[in-house]
Amino acid sequence: MSERNPNENPDENEALEVALTPEIAEKISEKAIDINAKGYGYTVLNAFSDNGARNLESVLRNGLLGTGADDYKEASLLGGAATKESWVEHAREGKETNFYFNITGRGGLTFQYPGEELDVKNSEHFGYSGEKTALIFDLSGFMEEEPSSKPFTPGTRKFRVDDPKFNDPEDWKYLTNAFDKEGLPKPSTKYGFIGSRRVPPRLFKALVYKFREPNKLMEVIRRNKLQQEILKKMGQAVLSSFPTPEDGIPIYDEHGNMIWPKSIPRKEILARSERSIK
Repeated sequence: MSERNPNENPDENEALEVALTPEIAEKISEKAIDINAKGYGYTVLNAFSDNGARNLESVLRNGLLGTGADDYKEASLLGGAATKESWVEHAREGKETNFYFNITGRGGLTFQYPGEELDVKNSEHFGYSGEKTALIFDLSGFMEEEPSSKPFTPGTRKFRVDDPKFNDPEDWKYLTNAFDKEGLPKPSTKYGFIGSRRVPPRLFKALVYKFREPNKLMEVIRRNKLQQEILKKMGQAVLSSFPTPEDGIPIYDEHGNMIWPKSIPRKEILARSERSIK
């Protein structure tokens, strides 16, 4: 097992690549999940690019950091605009540090693709055209509380609905299709949920990447080549950002198929899950 020195300066070592050995690929792919299973948190990060590699590494190393009340909400929705330094400063001063996300199985979806009702793919911030990257995480350790506009208690890990239509409980009786079978609110994915503090890397489960749709044959050829380049860079970001490469997480396409470190169709992932349950 190879370990990364936490004291290393990423800028000084960015040219060093971590080899994706068959053993590491197997360890990571064993963590395969159904990205549409109910109850996962997910947030849309900045679209991956040359600059996006460093942004992704920052999130994978430091966690999904909440932004302060004086930051733009849209910036957090686009992927942890808060730097580690600003987050630490806000936390030290007892200020709010909130992050914004959605939950699979608990969102009013913006887009609907027949036969592919995948929450991440159809959500407000992921469904529009163009490249998108989403981070999926476990909500273990976070407690859900009633909708409210009050600040979270400093130092607590909680979350709640951030959709304004749930602000007044007196109006809930007029809402249609706004609650799931367990009676939990299903906010629009435009607003989703708000959480306090940060999501630590140990709770990260997967990355989802959507490539830009090509319009012409030559664009298809260029896209296929670009896909391989982007996957390699994203894979390197995963391998180099966790304490050990084996701690890395898989990457999926928007249809739920694993595309890194191995190619595993969603049907096979679901079949594996069913066999493990039996």
